[in-house]
Amino acid sequence: MALMTRLALTLMTRLTLTLTLMTRLTLTLMTRLALTLMTRLTLTLMTRLALTLMTRLTLPLMER
Repeated sequence: MALMTRLALTLMTRLTLTLTLMTRLTLTLMTRLALTLMTRLTLTLMTRLALTLMTRLTLPLMER
């Protein structure tokens, strides 16, 4: 009986360890994906803003 409980306990601890590792990995992957997406979005937004600003600044100069 003691052997069975010990085996069950070791199995449970191993399962919990693997689960924690998996959750940690998934969390890191999710954060990395979110960060890359955010950087891409911010970069596109910044380029769009820069382009609009440039066109707004250059158009009046071109009209003169």
